[in-house]
Amino acid sequence: MKIEAVLFDADGVILDSLDGAYWGQNRAVEILEKTERQGFLPKSAEELREFWRTHQRYREGVEALWPGIDFSRYIELYYRDVFPKEEVSFFPDVIEVLAWLREQALFLGIVTSRDRKSFNLKSKKAGLPLDLFDYIQTSEDYKACKPEPEVFDKVLALLRSQDITPDKVVYVGDSTDDFYATRLKPVPINFVGVLTGIATREDFLEAGVPEKCLVESIGGVIPHSLHS
Repeated sequence: MKIEAVLFDADGVILDSLDGAYWGQNRAVEILEKTERQGFLPKSAEELREFWRTHQRYREGVEALWPGIDFSRYIELYYRDVFPKEEVSFFPDVIEVLAWLREQALFLGIVTSRDRKSFNLKSKKAGLPLDLFDYIQTSEDYKACKPEPEVFDKVLALLRSQDITPDKVVYVGDSTDDFYATRLKPVPINFVGVLTGIATREDFLEAGVPEKCLVESIGGVIPHSLHS
């Protein structure tokens, strides 16, 4: 089956942002703790990586990591004092891969759990040209959350209006929740897992992702964007 649309997660797939995000979360908490004095302690990168493997909603995640935290104050401090110093870039080959896919007249989109403000800011900081995409969906655009398949309802409706059915769509993600969300009934979306993000090869294989559908980085996506 010829692929006609390629959808991407953002963090860990296109944006090399995870290490910077872990640093940013801890730094915002440290700044908040100086005034709040509630005993909030920083988390190790490994703790945060393990936690975010199974949590998609940012506010709920932060409040679970640091119970009792004033999220409004936390996010205010993050954008004011932390984000300007946070490192973010896009992975090697991203521009080349996206440009090649556009040359093939494929529909390109992003479906991310990140909110639109932070996605736009991180993309701008990384220098990612968003005009390469036909569609961008952030957390405000849907009530469901990965791994719920309903996260794809909006974009699939748009694609169906262009006569593109789910079996002609591939989603590129970096977590097992990304994979589970593609298991639509009766026809799933094709999935490619990249190993530059949260999930390891073993995580993906245990979740049921075939070895042939795993790639080391976004540069390996091209063969999967031609046929399912």
